[in-house]
Amino acid sequence: MEVAIHLLQLSLKLNYVKKSNEYKECCEVLKGWNALLDEAIKDMLNDIQKFESHGYQVSNDKIGYKEQDSICYNVRYGYKTLFAYYYEHERNKISGESFRNNIFISFKIGNFSYAEVSKDFCCIMGVSGTLKTLSEPEQEVVEKDFHISKYTYMPSLFGNNFVFAEKKDIFIVKESNYFITLNGEINNRLIGTNPATRRAVLVFFESKKQLMEFYESSNFLARKENAIIMTEENTHEEKEYL
Repeated sequence: MEVAIHLLQLSLKLNYVKKSNEYKECCEVLKGWNALLDEAIKDMLNDIQKFESHGYQVSNDKIGYKEQDSICYNVRYGYKTLFAYYYEHERNKISGESFRNNIFISFKIGNFSYAEVSKDFCCIMGVSGTLKTLSEPEQEVVEKDFHISKYTYMPSLFGNNFVFAEKKDIFIVKESNYFITLNGEINNRLIGTNPATRRAVLVFFESKKQLMEFYESSNFLARKENAIIMTEENTHEEKEYL
């Protein structure tokens, strides 16, 4: 299958597909809808070139996508998701049942504009907390298209008490010293105002790869057994427990 997908990436064009028996069989099933089928095939030919790099993850026998601190399985990125199922099934990471349940043609039969949806609302009671920063053309759209001309600004729930101490909160170090500095910062934060009391320290990483590199490094060895790892791959029950 990997070889077949590679060949498709190199050479397949719409005219070639239309000569195939599979295309003719689809046309028999979808009589009168050839134009929709052709558009779907164009999308397939486009997505097969990019599916390997579109950031999917394989877990729970499904193709999923990172969404904040979890993995979402009910999102599809066109036919990139479909080809990811083909690819991972061939590598024995997706079962036959899951593969069959996720292989299908989808047709784009319409779309809508979010900007137009609000025009059907009976009443708009609140808009946004960023109205003060709108440019004149944007304010004109709000007033003319959405009929909002009276503004009431409320103070933030959080106030303005956040303090950003540039010298204390940012460290610029050589890459070779990054883990050493990070581990030292963790050690300092573990002790609060009461030296006899230890507290939890949360460390966030940009990716799981970076997290594991630090976790497996010699710099973190002394605290490794007490550390708890949480990623988007943890189940809801595991996150609640942690």
